[in-house]
Order: sequence, then C-alpha cells, then structure tokens
Amino acid sequence: MKTVFSSHLEVCHVWASMSQEHGRAGNITFNGDTIFSYGYWPMARFLEDKKIVLIRNWAYSNSTAKHLNYVRRAIPGEYEQIYVYNPASGYSGENVRDLVSKIKESYDKFQTARKYKKYYQEHEQEARNQLKRYCRLFKCEYPGKEIKKYSLNTESANLAVQAQQKRFDELEATREVKYQKRLAEIEPEIRKALNDWLSGESDQVSAYDKVLKKSIHISEGVVLRIKDFDVQTSMGARVPIPDAQRIWKFIQAGKSIKGLQIGHYTITSFNGELKVGCHKISSSEVNRIGAELDKI
Repeated sequence: MKTVFSSHLEVCHVWASMSQEHGRAGNITFNGDTIFSYGYWPMARFLEDKKIVLIRNWAYSNSTAKHLNYVRRAIPGEYEQIYVYNPASGYSGENVRDLVSKIKESYDKFQTARKYKKYYQEHEQEARNQLKRYCRLFKCEYPGKEIKKYSLNTESANLAVQAQQKRFDELEATREVKYQKRLAEIEPEIRKALNDWLSGESDQVSAYDKVLKKSIHISEGVVLRIKDFDVQTSMGARVPIPDAQRIWKFIQAGKSIKGLQIGHYTITSFNGELKVGCHKISSSEVNRIGAELDKI
C-alpha cells in the first residue's frame, strides 16, 4: 500500500477519501481520522460514523495556513464542517470558549467597522451556528445567556449593514468591470498556463497577476491530464491509468459507476458531471481524457 505521496494536496485528498490509515507528503501526515501539520499539530479530524469533520480555525504560521488550505480544499462538499480551536479531542471546553470569543470579537469589531460590517455580522452568526451545532453534537450546555447580548441579528444592525452595503455594491460593480477587462487582457497568458499544465511542461495550476495582485486559476472547472503513469487533476489528486481506463470502459458501455473505486477514491455519482470526493468534473472533460486513454 502506498503511504508516501507526491504533494501536500494529494495526501490531503487521500486522507479525505478515508481509504487507508496512514499517509504522508512533506510536512503533512495523517493517521486514521486525523491529519497533521509537521507531524504533531492536528488540523482536522473526521468524526466516526458521521459525515462531519472538525477543522482547526487558526494557524500559527504561514506554512500551517497553507496546509490548512489544502485540507479544506480536499474535504468533500457533502461533509458538514465545524471550525474549532482544537479538532483533536471530542468535547472540549476550550473549543466552546473559543467560539464564544469569536462571537464577541465579531460583535466588537462590527461596532467600529467603517466598512465590512456585513462580514462581521455574517461571521458572528456563523460562529453562533457552529457553537450550537458543536454543543448539540457533544451534548454539552449551550451558553445562550452568555452570548445573547452579542447578537447582531437585530434591526439596528441590519440597517447599519444595508446603509454600508449600498456604498460597497457601487464600488464592487466598478471593481468587477476593471477585473473582467484585465482578465480579457491576460487571457492569452492564462490559456498558455493551462496548455503548459495539460502538456506536463508545468505543474502550476494558477498564474499570479501583478495588476490584480492575485492568483488566477488556469481553468474555471477541474481539468485532467495524463502524466507519470497517472491521470492527474488540477486540484492535486491522481489515480493510476489502469483504474481510469477501467472506469472509462464502464462509462462507454453505459454502466453505472456509482460506488466504484478509482485509485484511493470512491465515485459518488456521474450524472452530467463526475463527482469523486471534492472533485466535480464535467462530462466534456471526462470524454476528453477518455479519448486520450483510448490512445494508450
């Protein structure tokens, strides 16, 4: 059984598939239901027999923040995600206190925010919902009385958000026009980056633009390529070519592939798009890579 993987993204995908007990790549390792940064710092944990995952809500360095981002990207969309201070244990008073502090922090920042009031209102409500779910899950007392005074679900808070949001939407509309114009200008660069990735000349799935000051993904959807005896995805996962060929033959024959194993992963569905773990792959992309597999 393969336990050493080629990238941080791949090992996160394998952990999220729950297809094996151990694995590692660079500074990310997993053991059973828990995945770690630098071998000791738990980032996330699947709860046994439940489609729920506890995820660390903070990072102590830039590298652990990147590791957490890989983990979040690998978790299948159908799983409920609860963000906590420490995902390693079951019930923890530390996690409850942290969520309470997040509610209070959002409330306090909302009062003085000259912009982004909507963000702090949504963050307060999300932390409150996460706290309710956490307490219900671990059957602990919900500190409703303690956090009641920090509610931003009030008429005055809503009016403040609406007034600020009107100005923000006007600015955002102007930014969107500039963004789309810049995308059109760099479209040849993005297309070249995509072609370089597809051909195997590059492993970069995004291109940084200095004008926009952000990374632009080479494709709006998941794309596939054949490299190093695997079918690889633009999200960092890979499966052996023989597994991909087997699934492609099922698809060509019109047979159901739901529940079948492909590499470390289990196919969720194929109805207009192929769903495998956190991946949603268009049928056109499946057909494109299938034609490439027919040539092998």
